[in-house]
Amino acid sequence: MMGVAAALDFTTMGGKSLVECPHLVTHVREVRPCMSWLRRNFILLAAVVLGVVLGIAALRAFDNRSAPEIVIREAVQARTITIEVSGAVLAPGVYELDADSRLGDAIQAAGGASGEADLAQLNLARRIQDGEEITIPVVRPTPGPGTVVSVDGVALIDINTANADELDRLPGIGPALADAIIEYRTENGPFTSVDQLARVPGISARMVDDMRELVTI
Repeated sequence: MMGVAAALDFTTMGGKSLVECPHLVTHVREVRPCMSWLRRNFILLAAVVLGVVLGIAALRAFDNRSAPEIVIREAVQARTITIEVSGAVLAPGVYELDADSRLGDAIQAAGGASGEADLAQLNLARRIQDGEEITIPVVRPTPGPGTVVSVDGVALIDINTANADELDRLPGIGPALADAIIEYRTENGPFTSVDQLARVPGISARMVDDMRELVTI
């Protein structure tokens, strides 16, 4: 623009005077005030443009910060396990359970525990494994007075609960020694070992060895 104004200061242009080109004179008169206004307001215009640019940049930065974080998680495939439940349950069989199932879940899947189940021996919160075979135990009866316990097919006599007739079956023990054994345990409490039979008057250590495999406590 300044080059145009400088060029127009010459008295001639292209071999013609300004008088011969009245339209140029009019143009110059219109351009000079505009250039003067631009010179005076250049800093203001630059500040306005800069402000607009910074505002747009700030808005974009704010939008990026306020936008919710997009998290892509790999879908976890649902997995099941297959187990077999037997023993003291109402419906023994093979069942398919969730991968994080516990022993209690397996028992419930098998219809629940039966009345003879011994759940006290089990950890119902234990996590079970795929392909596991689970057997629920039954409650074993506690020997009462006179109960003969069988081990490997051999009948054993409990010297703490047996009556006189059962003790009389032991080798070397007659009615008198049977009564002596009952009297001893009544006065001293239950036997804690088979060897304590030797403390009963009339029973020797050799006699204890002879009946050791036939008695229990």
